[in-house]
Amino acid sequence: PGSELNFNLNYKNNTQFPLKNISIHAFLSGSILDLGSLGVENGGVYDSTTRAIIWGPATTQGLGDVLPGKEGKLSFRIKTRSSPAPKSKEDKNFTVNLRSVIETKEIPRELVGTKLSSEDTLQLKVQSKVSFIGKSFYRLSPILNAGPFPPRVGQKTSYVISLEVRNFTND
Repeated sequence: PGSELNFNLNYKNNTQFPLKNISIHAFLSGSILDLGSLGVENGGVYDSTTRAIIWGPATTQGLGDVLPGKEGKLSFRIKTRSSPAPKSKEDKNFTVNLRSVIETKEIPRELVGTKLSSEDTLQLKVQSKVSFIGKSFYRLSPILNAGPFPPRVGQKTSYVISLEVRNFTND
């Protein structure tokens, strides 16, 4: 929680033919994402209805014509909320999911019948915030303590030490 995630999407034309009008979509999901912190580079545009970042030939230089062997990189960043707000006991084990798709609508004559799209997915597990609480007891202890209270030099006094570990959002 509270971290900035930096993503790089790498693409390459592995065919022997120029590819035209490439579009790349990055679909984000995860209730812990702070969408207000989203920063998109390389001419990408965020579509809030599909929760996708879209790079296309109209906004991103180099996607109109991708020559054989040509490659590129697209980037974006987003933060996770520092304090996840579980709404129910089922709200746990938070993840950030990314599904990226690259495709072209214009298939070269030589590649008709070939699938010219690709998809990849990534799932990141979000660590839970853990708190440690330590307490010492003498009178209100579930175990009987012995010795003078307040303690005196040279005499033994026993205490119960309670350590509590809380994990808020993960199993």
